[in-house]
Amino acid sequence: MTSYEADTRSHVRLASCLNLLTGLGLAASAFIFLAEPEPMLLNNLIVGVVVAVLAADQLYHLSGQAWPSWLAVLAGCWVMMSPWVTMATLGREPSQVMMVTNCIAGVMIATFGCWAGLAENTSPDERYYHADLFGGTEGR
Repeated sequence: MTSYEADTRSHVRLASCLNLLTGLGLAASAFIFLAEPEPMLLNNLIVGVVVAVLAADQLYHLSGQAWPSWLAVLAGCWVMMSPWVTMATLGREPSQVMMVTNCIAGVMIATFGCWAGLAENTSPDERYYHADLFGGTEGR
């Protein structure tokens, strides 16, 4: 493994580890906020477990591809929107605690997923191209 590949894997591992923790935290929020309506709790439990599984795939390099990271980005976007969508089906407004929790978790999941996906998709050739494009000397 080249030093570039090792550096890329370390970025993917770090972002995936942070996403794994965020997904587990989101799943745990279903048990912390028991006063919330059941559909919202079930949503956070399911999406949190899915994000944790996707992050574990990237952490242990099971699929060897970037698609789990990009699915995590979509899951993060859903987590941000879910309080309003889920509660709208019940005809109620989401609580402020649930809105803040889901928005923070969603931004974190999407950010870490993007980080891992971009690190996984960046090849040395792209790195040289970007360095030349922006006048840098990276890779020389």
